[in-house]
Amino acid sequence: MTVASSNMYDAVDEYLDEYDGRRAYELIKEMISEDKTPNAKLEYRLAHACYILSNFCLSKEDERYRLLEEAYVSCKTAYKLESKNPEVLKWSAIITGILAEIKNLDDTERVVYVKEFKMTTLSEEEKEHVMAAFGSLPTSTIDEALDNFHKAEELNPGHIDNLIYLGKCYTAKGNYSEAQKYLMLVLEITPIDEMDEAQMAEAQELLVDIKNRKGKSNGKTDEVDTDLEKTENSIESASSYSEKSNVTS
Repeated sequence: MTVASSNMYDAVDEYLDEYDGRRAYELIKEMISEDKTPNAKLEYRLAHACYILSNFCLSKEDERYRLLEEAYVSCKTAYKLESKNPEVLKWSAIITGILAEIKNLDDTERVVYVKEFKMTTLSEEEKEHVMAAFGSLPTSTIDEALDNFHKAEELNPGHIDNLIYLGKCYTAKGNYSEAQKYLMLVLEITPIDEMDEAQMAEAQELLVDIKNRKGKSNGKTDEVDTDLEKTENSIESASSYSEKSNVTS
């Protein structure tokens, strides 16, 4: 790698760290056009840039889906080149996880990528789509998924998608205290786009559900109520963020 190309990678990573998806996307496209050799490191960075841009397009479904499809193609290319690269695996899981929620899980390649990260929290309807495609469910367990999510948390601490999945897995296991811990971390995040706003609302709904489940089992809901009250201002702030994010896109 030349000094010039190294500097360009540094610039891309800086844009991504600053959540400047547009400038990262344009620079990565320029680098790909100049370097015809398939490059996993550029491809997963392109997926990251598309992900950022898609998070400013929640109200523009066609544009969001186009960006996620482009990210998906980049993840496939990166996976073929470097299937053990942690960043490739992370972005493959994130992108296919989002697409799995948008489209029915009847595409073999998507399920292969996403099975360890999504199967344990699929709805019954989604599982039926996987059954139709494979004849059986992938063998991922909640504990295996938790192990992957914790590894992802070590690689990228505080990522909102990962925190949500940790909360869902612990809820599925009945470990409500751990689930609350990760979901409360979601509510402490300052939203920077429409997707963050939506996921914070989802985390709040999950916490309310946990409160109800704990209430049915032992009638003790005061602690969760107190925690939720502490986050009300954060949620109200998040709900007003969509106007700012629409301007960014």
